[in-house]
Amino acid sequence: MNAAQSDFQQLRIKLILFKSKVRSAVYGGTPDQEFFSSSGPMGQWFRTIGAVRYSDLPEIGTMSRLYKELVSTANHLISQYRSGKIEEAHEGLKDIDKLAEQLTRLISAVEGRLV
Repeated sequence: MNAAQSDFQQLRIKLILFKSKVRSAVYGGTPDQEFFSSSGPMGQWFRTIGAVRYSDLPEIGTMSRLYKELVSTANHLISQYRSGKIEEAHEGLKDIDKLAEQLTRLISAVEGRLV
């Protein structure tokens, strides 16, 4: 596995964990506020690996925007859950899945070009 494959595999794993933590939070688990902030693992990846190694790729900007949208959506769903709008929060997980799918497609496209 070359460096690019490893870098993007790390991002995929962080995305899977992100989705899992959102799902847990809207099904009654305690939300990890740090994780859902820009200083969380995915935010760190974009600020370090993404910005340093891949900043010349136009997709990185789009991927970063999708990540920020994921964070915003996750925080909104957690807020809905906390305010008693449980069904709406559960329904909103579809938005998380759509954004994650878009991000995954971009990751695969970039990785495919670099390998």
